Amino acid sequence: MVILFVLLVIAAGFCCTSCENHARLVTYSIFDVPLDSVTGEVWFPELLADAFGMVNLSSKLCFIGPDKQHLVYLVDEKTGKEWGYAGIVGQGPEDMQARPQYVGKSAKGDTIRLYDYNERKLNTYWVTQTADGLPKLKLVEKKSLLDTKVGKMTNSYMHLCRLDNGLYVGLGYFSESDQFLTLLDKDLNVIKQFGEQPLSGLRSDGKIKNYSGFQGHMSVRGNSIFYAADLFSYMARYDISDTGEVTQTWGHQYAYVDYEVYKEWSISFKRCEDNLCGFSDIAIGEKYIFATYSGIPIGEMFKHNAYAIAAQTLVVINKEDGAVLGRFKLSSRSAFLCLSDDEEHLYVMNIDPELQVERIEVDDLLDKID
Repeated sequence: MVILFVLLVIAAGFCCTSCENHARLVTYSIFDVPLDSVTGEVWFPELLADAFGMVNLSSKLCFIGPDKQHLVYLVDEKTGKEWGYAGIVGQGPEDMQARPQYVGKSAKGDTIRLYDYNERKLNTYWVTQTADGLPKLKLVEKKSLLDTKVGKMTNSYMHLCRLDNGLYVGLGYFSESDQFLTLLDKDLNVIKQFGEQPLSGLRSDGKIKNYSGFQGHMSVRGNSIFYAADLFSYMARYDISDTGEVTQTWGHQYAYVDYEVYKEWSISFKRCEDNLCGFSDIAIGEKYIFATYSGIPIGEMFKHNAYAIAAQTLVVINKEDGAVLGRFKLSSRSAFLCLSDDEEHLYVMNIDPELQVERIEVDDLLDKID
């Protein structure tokens, strides 16, 4: 959460006389959909506050980077019973030097891919167990991204995701390209850049641009990648073929955004009441996208703290065209979420006023939007 707060301040913290004013109008408004309410059950009451994310892993809830010593923490999805910690943050041959980011998993859920930002390495682990039944991560493969370049730059990725066809998509901090996403092959070599910038005004002269204002979340369904912005209300879908052909199926601005461009190099967001923070996380089902959404003015963070802009709304979006189908008031301020394999339950990580996981019946949501 500390890292998130620092990035938010960087992207939202300054306005200046050398900035150029911009705005982007709404294509689909989240607020045109009536606000309903939804109540789940507290499924796991003792949550580790420092977790970087939560995914479903073969009927286990897997918390990524649960503390400074371990890579993952696993809980039985059906019973809420603790299975235990696995993987070490350290200097050993199978360790990672920093708390990881989740990249993807196998179809069976028996392997997991984690990204070490400090080392710029992607580790693949087999999820197994020790003789006494505790979880264990066994290193299967380690790949380096240190030599991965976009133009003249060695790129560092905010997020990295793996498609079912084995290709990867990265969201980087800086780039010489006019497109803000990177497509990589199975060996993490850059294929090309893609993705129209969600907000206009950055330079197009081949010089370096700061894309930290586009920080956000990426989630995969098959060979489709879904991107949702943190600091403004934008979401897009891209379909990517086995040969690397990219098609943007849709991209929508769901709420008005007012921003400034500093010397055509970086974007900052005005602290006005109309500037609403975007999405905290997304989970992709067969037909629907489930997203935790803030919709709170970005200036509230500076009046209070980062928790003031945490998501308090759950939105349901049509996966095929990006239309908003439902909007629900959550019981707590929330961060991450994940969908069960059978798509019967949605797990939401609440962060304020209490740290806990709440389980929501998906049918309860869908019954209210049909």
